[in-house]
Amino acid sequence: MAFSDLIEKLGDCKNILIMTHDHPDPDGIASAAALQYILRDLLKARVKLAYSGIIGRAENRAMINNLKIKLTPLEKFDMTRERCFILVDTQPGTGNNSIPDNVIPVAVIDHHRTRKRTRKSPFYDVRDKYGASSTIVAEYLFESGLPVRSNIATALIYGITSETQDLGRKAIQADIDAYFRLFPRANKKLLSQIERQRVSREYFKMLGKAIENAYVYRNAICSCMGEVPFPDIIPQMADLLIHLERMTWAIALGFFGDRLILSIRTTNTKAHAGKLAEKLVRGVDGTAGGHDMLAGGQVRLALDERERVQGAILKKFMKLIGYAEFKEFSSLSPLVPSGKGDKV
Repeated sequence: MAFSDLIEKLGDCKNILIMTHDHPDPDGIASAAALQYILRDLLKARVKLAYSGIIGRAENRAMINNLKIKLTPLEKFDMTRERCFILVDTQPGTGNNSIPDNVIPVAVIDHHRTRKRTRKSPFYDVRDKYGASSTIVAEYLFESGLPVRSNIATALIYGITSETQDLGRKAIQADIDAYFRLFPRANKKLLSQIERQRVSREYFKMLGKAIENAYVYRNAICSCMGEVPFPDIIPQMADLLIHLERMTWAIALGFFGDRLILSIRTTNTKAHAGKLAEKLVRGVDGTAGGHDMLAGGQVRLALDERERVQGAILKKFMKLIGYAEFKEFSSLSPLVPSGKGDKV
C-alpha cells in the first residue's frame, strides 16, 4: 500500500494513538515520532505516542530526552475511548506489544514478516526486506513534502543505524538511500551524544554477569543471565557475544518478571534466525520473531518452571543449529576459564 492510502484510511481519525512494541528500541521510537509529525501536520489530528514496559538502555533514554520525543506509558490512556490505533515496528498477535486483543489497528507499519492478524487492518505496510521501520516512515516523510525537521532526521538516522548496525546488517538500498537523504538534516552533535551515552553501573554489572555466565559449544556461545533489571539488556549482550572469534551463533537468556527473554544473533546471512526463534517457543506459552541474522522471543512461565524451560530451550537451540548431540550444560566450556584444561 502507498502512503496516500494511509492518509486516506486515517482521513476521519481525529484522535490517533501510535504504539510501538513493548520496551521500545530506537527503530520503534524513531518511526513512531516521525509518523506522529507527519500525521499531525497533514491530518490536523491529535496524535500521541504510547509504549509499555521499560526504556532501559541509556542510549534510548538519551534519544528520547535529547530529541524531545514525548512517549507516554500506555496505562495512562483510557483504552475504551474511541480512537484510531496505529502499530509501528510491531504487529498484532506477535506478543511483544500491549494493544488489546479486541482492537484491530487502523494501520500497521513494520519490517518483519507479515502476521496473519495484520491482514485484518484497513492499512498495512510490511516490508520484510527493509532493514528498519524507520526507513519506511522516512519514505513517507519524503513523499509528504513536509520539511525534514532536524530532530526527526536525527531520530530516523539513529533508528536506521542502530537496527542495521551502521548499515552493515540486513540493510538494503532503500535504507542506504534514506540514510544519506536524512544525514544533511541530522544534528550530528546530538547523534554522537546519543550513540556514546554514558552507561550506569547496572550496565557493567550485567556485562560482568553475562561474561561470567557465558559458555561455548563449538561455534555457538550462550549466556544464561538469570534475573535482569530490564529486558533490552538481553539483546544488548547477544550483540556483544557474537563478536567472539570463531562464533557463528550467540544466544542470551534472562528472566524478567514472569518471562524468560531470549535473543539470538548469527553471522550467517542465510540462517533464518527469526524462524529458528519461533521454533524455540513452539509448544510453550511464548512468542518470537526476527530476521535472518537476529531474532528474539519471550516465554511466560511460572517460577518453578524457570530452570527446566530455560534448559529445554537451550538444548532445542543447539539441536536446531546442527548440534543434536548436545545434552547438558556440562558439555559447555566457560568463556572465562577458572583453571587449566578449559578449551576456551
